[in-house]
Amino acid sequence: MSRQRAEVVPIADTVRAVAANRIIIGYLGILAVGVLLIAGYAYFAGAWEKAIGFLFELLKIAVIPVITFVLGYYFGTAAK
Repeated sequence: MSRQRAEVVPIADTVRAVAANRIIIGYLGILAVGVLLIAGYAYFAGAWEKAIGFLFELLKIAVIPVITFVLGYYFGTAAK
């Protein structure tokens, strides 16, 4: 019967992964609350055109820079 060795992961990598996970979940939660607030405003005020403008601004300000950062990190670490 052969025993497989468990891969040892340094504790710093685990802590860093948990911290990154919490930051991402928090960021997505704040983004979701923003979208819900804008949609609620549009629903109750009947101003869908203004709400769509706000959603595009939220997309430009909050989502696109994060996607750019993540892609840059991914391709930067893949070259190592």
